[in-house]
Amino acid sequence: MKHKILVPIDFGSQSVVALDYARFFALKIDAKLLLLNVLEESGILQKFLTPDLEEKMANQAKLALKGLAEEHLRGMDYEYCVRVGKPYEIIEAAAEDHKPIMIVMGKTEELSLKQKFLGSNTLNVIQETKYPVVSVRGKQAASDLTDYILLPMDLSRPVREQVNAAIEFARLLKARVFALSVDVKDDVAYETHLLTEMHKIKKAIEQAGVECETKIIEGRKSDVVEIISDHANKLKPMLTVIMVRDESKFDQWMMGSVARDIIRTLDYPVMSIRPWNPRVEQNPIIKLIVDPMNVL
Repeated sequence: MKHKILVPIDFGSQSVVALDYARFFALKIDAKLLLLNVLEESGILQKFLTPDLEEKMANQAKLALKGLAEEHLRGMDYEYCVRVGKPYEIIEAAAEDHKPIMIVMGKTEELSLKQKFLGSNTLNVIQETKYPVVSVRGKQAASDLTDYILLPMDLSRPVREQVNAAIEFARLLKARVFALSVDVKDDVAYETHLLTEMHKIKKAIEQAGVECETKIIEGRKSDVVEIISDHANKLKPMLTVIMVRDESKFDQWMMGSVARDIIRTLDYPVMSIRPWNPRVEQNPIIKLIVDPMNVL
């Protein structure tokens, strides 16, 4: 069975850019593309949405998806569907049904209500799903991307899952890894810790058969996102792999400020990975890549 890539489409310009990136990834891994449009379920819409009107709107959306696919996905393996509901809930449900190797979504910070809505749904999906989410903010052509995967790491915290994801997707996409960490402490012992950890990470990545470069940069905590963004602009990576962590006592999966700012500012695809508990859940990245048929 082929890998699958889920692509939510709202027909805005950024979701079309996301579709082109999804096509880029699908060609590299011979994946099937699943296009999903969600008719937003709101209080006003529910009040006036009769079954006949819902069917008419769904048919119109299907025709639009068909036209979009014919224009952008010629020769590709794809299917499309339309659902009614809250977009991030429908997207999460579709991910559970299809178990995609990634979800590719457009992300923008422009001020129209529709685009704010899209951005909000992208962040909601990132926080809720266990599947890797690739958020696309910029409009660079996918053909301009290099074979790098940028791996920015906070080495004061566990990074095993993040490194593992970078390794597995580097293997799948035939990419190389650029591991980056920012030294935000003026402390010799911490600098030694960073060097030791980075050496271990480089060794693990290379032992997995993936080419790896590493870099540690001194900087202030407030400069971390800017440093990562500068390196993304230089490398033009096909992916920047980040870990969405718990940084709140009250919300188990609340997105940390650095992760959120990376997603909002980088002009290149950002893959967000959720932590998992190895005691109760198998590594979902390896399972998606090695066992797409859910045999293991």
